[in-house]
Amino acid sequence: MASEKPSRRDVLRTGIALSGLATLGSLAGCTGLHDAENDQIDTPVPTESDESDDFDTALRRVPNRADAAVHADAETVLDDRGTERVVDAMLETQAKNSWYTGPEDYAELLTRFETDTGLDPDGVRSVTPFWAWSSGASYETIDPAFNGWLFRADWTADALVASIEQSNTGYDRDEYAGQPLYEPEYERSYWVGVVGDGEFVMGSEDAVKAGIDVQHGDEDPMDEGLRAAYETARTGPVRFVGTVPTDHLPNTVGPDEQHDLTILDEIDVVVGAVYRNGDNRGIETTLVADDAAAADDVAAMLDGLFTLARNTETNDAIGDALAAAEVTQDGTTVRVSYGASIADLVDLVEEAMGSTGHDDGIASVPQASFTFEYEETKGDRGTLSIVHEGGDIITQSELFVRGEGFAAVPSVDMTDSGRWAGSTSSTQDGQPAVAPGDAVTVGIKAAGEIRVIYRSTDGETAATLAAWEGPDA
Repeated sequence: MASEKPSRRDVLRTGIALSGLATLGSLAGCTGLHDAENDQIDTPVPTESDESDDFDTALRRVPNRADAAVHADAETVLDDRGTERVVDAMLETQAKNSWYTGPEDYAELLTRFETDTGLDPDGVRSVTPFWAWSSGASYETIDPAFNGWLFRADWTADALVASIEQSNTGYDRDEYAGQPLYEPEYERSYWVGVVGDGEFVMGSEDAVKAGIDVQHGDEDPMDEGLRAAYETARTGPVRFVGTVPTDHLPNTVGPDEQHDLTILDEIDVVVGAVYRNGDNRGIETTLVADDAAAADDVAAMLDGLFTLARNTETNDAIGDALAAAEVTQDGTTVRVSYGASIADLVDLVEEAMGSTGHDDGIASVPQASFTFEYEETKGDRGTLSIVHEGGDIITQSELFVRGEGFAAVPSVDMTDSGRWAGSTSSTQDGQPAVAPGDAVTVGIKAAGEIRVIYRSTDGETAATLAAWEGPDA
């Protein structure tokens, strides 16, 4: 029965929490990782306790098939007071919304992590998400068959698996390349592998096995060119590198399609870091082009995009931040950088997140996340459950479920494209609204494709908020 199958939301609880540490790492880079009196320019961030896991060698554990990776020094991040200030501002602002049920400050966030997972967040040393871009015109930018997280932590494999099994997902213990491997009972759950003492990998089957193979099998580490580029990024608690997913970008953007994005085909690699510079914290991204002429075109295109964003942004705080971003070119490299003081970042968070999203009658796209869970009921068709996981409340009349492959399945809310026909637990401007926790069920073929679309009442603003492809698509 459907009710006996664990929710994907529960199954991924530990994985999402772990990957969230990388997000905290980004915040840490923007909020300082040292005492205020130590204000040296570009102060190197201490590496983790194990010298073999420093920033220069972190990507040697990432599989060769990965197109992009992020490395976050979670141990340093979690101990930082600056991180706490910005996260507090984010959560306190969110808590002002009537629909919000999450943690209200940084301390509660860490407490909930431990309560939900049974794992001590202070035990995390580093987190390294990695992934491959999906090919072709898939709705999913990241390849669902190859994505995972490498992480080092003072946990045992049994404790990690026990945490995931709290969601009623069973695991069978096996071995792969001489290392413990945990295969989930349900196909859409994540695999877990032990890479070494205190080092784990979680994700899709191929990604987990590849993560083990890098250390104990036949898989080569991440592309040498990407690793070399990664090592050129400025020092910071979070560093990232990857190729550009050009298959998933439009050819042009802008009201008159005046900005040509196809020039990004000339970019070999994108690398960057979050950093500290005196009292400022910031993020710097460098794009490396094939030649200086291509770099010049990329710089002009990015500068135009920032100008467009500044001119169309209705939130003053975000507009000011966009104005502060700088685009510079030097030879074959284009650098995009943004920096601000801790106090200014806190103000930015409070002002940007405190905005209603509607200024001067112009609607902005809601920021909301949706998850999908498909269960086959008969032959080539089944039931797709779409859940509003978090973010903005959306008026029901502005939320649509569209796609291909709808099917007549009993006891579902929708069997054809149309306005959201599921639950609406909130109201907005006196109208029924979809809030976190609300869901809709859809009859769909296994080869179907679904998009959750926001469209403002006046028809001036529209965007795809989430997309799903069936297992046979």
